[in-house]
Amino acid sequence: MFFEKNKRMLIGTGVVALLWIILFYSLVSPNWAAADSKEKEAGSGKAAWENATKNDKDSKRAAANKNAYTKRTTAEEEIKESSEKLQAKFKEMRRIEFGTAASLKPFSTAAAGKGGDINELLNRTNKDEVKHARTILKNATISEQIFSEHFGEIGGVPTNLLRLALVNRFLNACKQVKDESGECKIDQIVSVDYGLPAVIEVPEDAKAEIEKDKDASDDEIDPGANAKKKRKKDKDAEKAESIDRLVQVPIKVLLRIPAENYINELLFELQKPTPPGQDGEDARGYFCVRGFHVVTRENLPSDIEACVGMAALIRESELKTMRVPVKDESKGPSRPEDIPF
Repeated sequence: MFFEKNKRMLIGTGVVALLWIILFYSLVSPNWAAADSKEKEAGSGKAAWENATKNDKDSKRAAANKNAYTKRTTAEEEIKESSEKLQAKFKEMRRIEFGTAASLKPFSTAAAGKGGDINELLNRTNKDEVKHARTILKNATISEQIFSEHFGEIGGVPTNLLRLALVNRFLNACKQVKDESGECKIDQIVSVDYGLPAVIEVPEDAKAEIEKDKDASDDEIDPGANAKKKRKKDKDAEKAESIDRLVQVPIKVLLRIPAENYINELLFELQKPTPPGQDGEDARGYFCVRGFHVVTRENLPSDIEACVGMAALIRESELKTMRVPVKDESKGPSRPEDIPF
């Protein structure tokens, strides 16, 4: 009964559905497939263009820099390889650094804890290092003020704690200077002088040469490059430098030893980095020896005196974390006054 009443409507619906199916498979579906194929073809064409097409602007820039134009894929592979080598070199160069804020924490104000007495920490650390020296050198006559006598007022507690870190590393090097019996052959530490932490700047002539070459290259590519550069420099003049510079922390020690050959052993130990930590920390503890002097004295028939000047290299950001002020003047690094021989 229902079919008889709605016969025409049902037949019309069936015809419409049949037409839709015919249209979908004959027109819509092939177009989708063709569109997908065209998209893949366009992607391949784009890659081929990027790899092989000579872009006029890039070609001119390459010619101005006296470089051959390189395909994009080849250039990306070369850049990746160069970056990996550069990172490996950076990691190797980091081994000359004395330490980080984390590795030097026992010798920073952070060791006092929140609200702790940093002056008490400094006094306690100084006493510990004096005790350390007496034990290694087996010399109970070493003065309580041997390491703190020349602290001075500049730099304050954070700088003086860092100096004790250098003293600690120096004493550990002395411990390795021994004879066949295992006895330390450093007889006495006479005095210790310090310099202010100072930034190691790029030489002015080198910086000028780099800028000159870069300006010439920019001018060949874009005559207005230098004007744009000057505007940018003016705009960024008050911004802090982005380069994490190295800072040298100088120390000079006058000591007495029984024979000259032991100073050679000491110099070797001072320039030998500590082994990497178990937590993956890079090797640390390297000293840059800046000079040494050995003399004999008539009133010291059994000993000779040796003065060793060295510096620890630490990144500026690490010292900032440790609240250690850094000297940054055009006159160059601070140096301790010469110790009279």
